[in-house]
Amino acid sequence: NTGQTFTIAENSAAATVLGTLVASDGDVTPTTFSAWTITAGNTGNAFALNPATGQLTVATAAALDFETNPTFNLSVTVSDGTNTSPPRTVVVR
Repeated sequence: NTGQTFTIAENSAAATVLGTLVASDGDVTPTTFSAWTITAGNTGNAFALNPATGQLTVATAAALDFETNPTFNLSVTVSDGTNTSPPRTVVVR
C-alpha cells in the first residue's frame, strides 16, 4: 500500500519500533506476506525492516539527524509468496 507514514523522535534509540507496514492483495484467499525489503532511501542504514513481519525499527540511531535529513522516503517491496510488489513509498519523519 502507498501512503504509509511514521513519525519518530530524533533521539530515538536503536531497536525503537516505528510500527508495522501493511499490504493488501486483491485475491479472495488470505495472503501471508513475506520478504519485506527496503530497496532505497535508507540513508545511513537508519532503519531495519523485519522481512517476515514488516515491522520497521531504528537500526542506526546516529543516522536520525533531522537537520541533515528531516524526512526519509523509503522504497519498500513485499512478496505474497509468488510475486514481489513494485516498490512503494513509506515516509518517516
